[in-house]
Amino acid sequence: MRVLVVSKLFPRPEKILSGTFVMEQVKSLVDHGVTIQVVSPRPKPLLPGVLPGSGSRGSGLRETVVEGVPVSYLDYLHVPLRVSTRFEAQSLVRRLFDFVSRLRSEAGIEVLHAHQLFPTGYATAVVGRRLGIPVVCTAHGSDVHTHPERNRGMARYTRSTLRSV
Repeated sequence: MRVLVVSKLFPRPEKILSGTFVMEQVKSLVDHGVTIQVVSPRPKPLLPGVLPGSGSRGSGLRETVVEGVPVSYLDYLHVPLRVSTRFEAQSLVRRLFDFVSRLRSEAGIEVLHAHQLFPTGYATAVVGRRLGIPVVCTAHGSDVHTHPERNRGMARYTRSTLRSV
């Protein structure tokens, strides 16, 4: 089986550490004979240098191999969620769709496994539905208990994700 893990929780390329639960899950799946590739979406400000903490967007895709597993760090455009959850969701859907479409033909991806319901789970569910690829989504505590209470847009996308996977 060939699985693409979609997780913003995967360690950044400059801070690859063993012991993170997503990395440990990936290693365990590989040990059980599953072919894994990881894509880790990275939000980049829509207006680099204007919003706090922003910098240049660069090429938008960095690839490496971590403990034998191919990992791609995929940039997507971001605005603060209090401004637009829809922009965040649709920006990631567009970038992820292009990436998964290419990867599916190259690597024969059979299952998409997303971590977190928003925006990763939502975007992965949309992409999976469009491409006819089954999706598994792992919800984490704050996905259900905290984030939707803080932002109505996140609550709406969380409900949509839960209904679709």
